Amino acid sequence: NKLLKKFEPSTVEYYHALFKIAINAAVDNEVVNKNRFVKVKIKNDQQVEKPNDNFYTAAELKKFLDIVKSTGKMTQYTMILFLASTGARKGEAMGLRWSDIDFANDTITISRTRDSIGVRSPKTKNSYRTIKGGGELMNQLKLYRN
Repeated sequence: NKLLKKFEPSTVEYYHALFKIAINAAVDNEVVNKNRFVKVKIKNDQQVEKPNDNFYTAAELKKFLDIVKSTGKMTQYTMILFLASTGARKGEAMGLRWSDIDFANDTITISRTRDSIGVRSPKTKNSYRTIKGGGELMNQLKLYRN
């Protein structure tokens, strides 16, 4: 915290992050037993907590979907509705096949992803999952498929 008197808070946080990386490497190489600095927090009375506003409220999302739907671009609307309704990642959505969508049971199975490398298996075991689709989403997917 003494560094905050000489440096900007972002600089101190950067130094702290680098230090934690170095200590973690020492733990990995069995030089030290554990990183006791993980829980160290940098107090900064000057720093104002920024609200996490990286999301839409329900009303904002509905308005956004209505605007996208009104443009008449069915592919964009279907993709955005899918992402908003399921919480799936963009790559997971791009890796979907029609065989992954079970219209009878209103479920969507995530079993692959697609990125700049191509189509591949998801990174983690928890990424394999079956998502319950909603009425509006499943109706839109049927309409899109036709």
